[in-house]
Amino acid sequence: MKKLISLGFFVFIIGTAKAQTANETLEWLRAKQPAIRCNCVSFDDSTIRISEKEEKATIQWSNIKDITNNLLAITVVGDEVIDGKNVFIRFYIDSKVLPQYVKALKHLAQVKGAKFVKDDMF
Repeated sequence: MKKLISLGFFVFIIGTAKAQTANETLEWLRAKQPAIRCNCVSFDDSTIRISEKEEKATIQWSNIKDITNNLLAITVVGDEVIDGKNVFIRFYIDSKVLPQYVKALKHLAQVKGAKFVKDDMF
């Protein structure tokens, strides 16, 4: 039993040691940014923002409510409501990196304090 507990603890420590920090995730997102189909999306320590023509939006990492994707687009939904609708940022990205990009965005948002909530829970 003692060996089993020791093994479990060892596996936990290894899993924790491999977790990416917020800075590493941000660097990875920036490195993969050329896969985004416009130069209009930017990331910093506290926000994700889009700026294209008249369309401008900024969402704090900690205020992200959901991150979804379809075949070619990622949608980041904030908890701020304007005119009865949540503020969102949608951008198109190369399908080869889309799943990893979504995973990295979700990881960074959670590290920065976001609480993902589904509207259809109740």
